[in-house]
Amino acid sequence: MIGQLLAWFTDAANWTGPNGIPVRLAQHLVMSFFAMVIAIVIAVPLGVWLGHSAHKPGLILNLGNVGRAIPTFAVLVILASWAPVGVGDLAAIIALALFAIPPILVASYDGIRSADADVVDAARGMGFTGGQILRQVEMPYATPHLASGIRSATVQVVATASLAALVGGGGLGRYVVDGFARQDAVLIIAGALLTALLAVVTDLVLRRGQVLATLPALRVREASQAVGIGVGLLIVFGLMVAPSALASMRGPSSGASLDGPMVIAAYSFGESKIMAELYAQALEAKGIDAQVQELSSREVVEPALEDGDVGIVPEYLGTVTEFLNKKVNGPDAAAVASGDVTATSQALATLATPRGLTAFTPSPAADQNAFAVTAAFAQAHGLKTVSDLAAYSQQNPLVLGGPPECPTRPFCQPGLVSVYGMKLAQFVPLDAGGPLTKQSLTQGKTDLGLVFSSDGGLGEQGLVVLDDDKRLQTVDNLVPLVNSGIATPKVREILDAVSAALTTDLLVSLNKQVDIDRKDPAEVARQFLADRGFL
Repeated sequence: MIGQLLAWFTDAANWTGPNGIPVRLAQHLVMSFFAMVIAIVIAVPLGVWLGHSAHKPGLILNLGNVGRAIPTFAVLVILASWAPVGVGDLAAIIALALFAIPPILVASYDGIRSADADVVDAARGMGFTGGQILRQVEMPYATPHLASGIRSATVQVVATASLAALVGGGGLGRYVVDGFARQDAVLIIAGALLTALLAVVTDLVLRRGQVLATLPALRVREASQAVGIGVGLLIVFGLMVAPSALASMRGPSSGASLDGPMVIAAYSFGESKIMAELYAQALEAKGIDAQVQELSSREVVEPALEDGDVGIVPEYLGTVTEFLNKKVNGPDAAAVASGDVTATSQALATLATPRGLTAFTPSPAADQNAFAVTAAFAQAHGLKTVSDLAAYSQQNPLVLGGPPECPTRPFCQPGLVSVYGMKLAQFVPLDAGGPLTKQSLTQGKTDLGLVFSSDGGLGEQGLVVLDDDKRLQTVDNLVPLVNSGIATPKVREILDAVSAALTTDLLVSLNKQVDIDRKDPAEVARQFLADRGFL
C-alpha cells in the first residue's frame, strides 16, 4: 500500500488538469477562505456587541455550544436541497461558515469582556470616544481570544470542507468520495492524507499567527512585518492557483439552460459515473457543452433536476418511478412500477411530466437491485433464492446492509419483510451497492447486502446474488431523466442512441473496468463511444 501511495503521489498525471492536486487544493482553500470571511464578518461584530450589552456569559456559551452541536453534514444537505442555494460549492461555503461562527462568536465575546474595567473607565475619563476605546483599549485585550477562536474555527473548517464533495462540490474530499465509488483504497487514503496534512499545516501557520497577534507592543513592528510577508506569500499563491480553482468551481447559471454547459449529475458509484460520462461526451461530440457533477443521493438530485440546477441524470426506471410515486402520492401509495418496461415507462411519464421532467427511451441495459451474500455463507446453508434466506432467517435473524434510505424504500427492507417474511435483527446504513456494502459482507459485519445486478466485481469478491424468486424488484432499465427545459429533439436523439447501444452484458463489462480494473470512468466511456462511432 505504501508503494502504491508513493506511486500515486509521484505520478505527474495527479498534479495536472482539473482533477490534479493543485486545483483540488486550491478549491479546498478557496471554499475555506470564503467560509471564514463570512463567519468573521458576522461573528466578530456580533460578539463585540454582545460583549458590551450582554451580562449573562453562560447564555453566550450555551449559544455557542448549540451552534457547534448542529451537524454540518445535515446543514449541507438541507442547503443543497434548497433551490436558492442548490448543489455545489455555495452550499458548502454557507454550511462551513455557519460551522465557524460559534467559536469566533464566543471568542469575540470573551475578548471584549476580558478588558480591564478600570482601564476602560480611565480611557472614558480621558475623553476617549466609544470607537477609540474599542480600538485602543478593548481590542488589544480581545486579540489573544480572537486569534485563538479564529485559529480553532479555521482548522475545523479546513478539515470539514471535504464534505463538499458529497453535494457536488470540489476540494480534496473529491478524492475520498471518488475512491469509495471506484473501490480504490489508494485514492481514498491519498485524499484523507492530503486533507489531514492541510489541516496540520493550517494549524501550524495559524499557531504562529496567534503568537504574533499576542506579542507585546514593543514588537508590533516585527509582527507586522512577519504578517506582511505571510500575506504576500498568500497573495502570490492565490494568483497562481485561484484562477484555475475558481474556473473549476464555477458552474453554469443553470444546469437546464441551453446557453451554458448542461450539468449531468452522477451518483457516487462507478456505474452512474460511467453513464453520466457517456451522456456528456456524446453530447460534446455533437457540439453541446456538457459537464458531469457528482452528487450524493436521489433525495438531493431530484429536487436539483426539477429546479434546473441539474439538467440530466442517468436513472433507473423502476426505482425513480417509485421514488416520484411516494413523493407525489405519499409514503403509503400503492406501487406503480412493475416488471413491464412499457407500463412502468408510462407511469414514470405521468409522474415526471407535471414536475417539469422528461424521461427518454429506456435502454435495453438493466441494473436491478439485488441481494447478495458471501459464496461461503450461501454454500454453508444451501441458499440459492431470497426465499431460502428468508426461511433461514426465521431461526437466525439477519443483519442487512444497504443505503441509508433502504428502511423506507418498498423494494428494500420493507419488501424483504412484507413479501418474503424475512426476519431482520438489524439494519446497517452503508451505501447503494458500493464498496462499503460489499466490504461489510466480506468482513462478516452484515449477512445480506443490497447490490446491483450489473456489478462486474461480485464474483471476484466472493459474493453471490440470490434469485429474487418472488419478483420483489421491478424493472430497472437505465433511462435518461431530463429537465424538460433542455429536452430538445437533438438531445433526445443523442441520448436515445447511447441508450440503444448498451446491453446488460456491456454494462457489466464497463462496470468491471472501473470497479475492478480501476480505470477512470471518463476514459472507459470515451473508449466505448469511440468504438461505436459516437466520437
